[in-house]
Amino acid sequence: MKILDEYDHSCNLTYLTINSYNCGANQGEYQSMINSIWSLPKLIKCSFNTYVLAHTVFQIPTNIPSSLESASIPSHGPELNQLHTLIECTPCLNRLHVKQRTFGLSENIIQERADKLLKSFQTSFWTNQHQWIKFPLNDQFWSIVPSLNRLETLVVYSHADSFQSQLQVLLDRAPNLRCLDIRQDESLSLQMSLFQYRTSSVRQLDFRGYNYYVNEEECIRLCHSPLCIQCGVLFIRIKSRHSTIYLVKNMINLRSLHVKRDDEKYHKR
Repeated sequence: MKILDEYDHSCNLTYLTINSYNCGANQGEYQSMINSIWSLPKLIKCSFNTYVLAHTVFQIPTNIPSSLESASIPSHGPELNQLHTLIECTPCLNRLHVKQRTFGLSENIIQERADKLLKSFQTSFWTNQHQWIKFPLNDQFWSIVPSLNRLETLVVYSHADSFQSQLQVLLDRAPNLRCLDIRQDESLSLQMSLFQYRTSSVRQLDFRGYNYYVNEEECIRLCHSPLCIQCGVLFIRIKSRHSTIYLVKNMINLRSLHVKRDDEKYHKR
């Protein structure tokens, strides 16, 4: 808790990440720390990644900086009504990462909680301002959204080859797209369309949310795909150390590579 003593002199702090916090603090002491951190008036990004705390619950503070744009909340997180409070108090929020514990729960309960959580985000804040869309697109979509010139980050959930043509059209209409994030909860091999997509603007590819470890053959194909040839930042899961070496040697525009092997944590190369 000693670090809290420094917060009075950190009013200009904008980015804060806590990767590990190991203590036996009680709920009151823990919540006091959370309140102090989230009261920083200029805070833009706040991430709580790793905790080893006994009998503590993360509760949304009452004083939340309106400047907050990105937040990551740990698995011992808040109730849904508190998430609503967070959204209402953070007009600049564009990224929210919430972990949920599922150990010891039946599949029905897990599904029920997931449905409830997803339903809570079906508001104008997410569907209108942040443009959640679902494939297949109907014929009226492009008349309603004629331009994607301002789109810089695209997150694709439950990627499937069957929507390749529509996703390619979307990429073609987003000339300023910089980051493409592909996510897949099911442990499926890489979809063939991932090797075929073309876009001249994307510089960052993120496969951290793709629940699959790429083998050497797939890694070679992906490395020479149109998406990866121009890629400067890559997040990916791989099976073999040799794939890491191959990526470094053959991705000529690569500036930052983040890999995760099935027996290791993330490493930055």
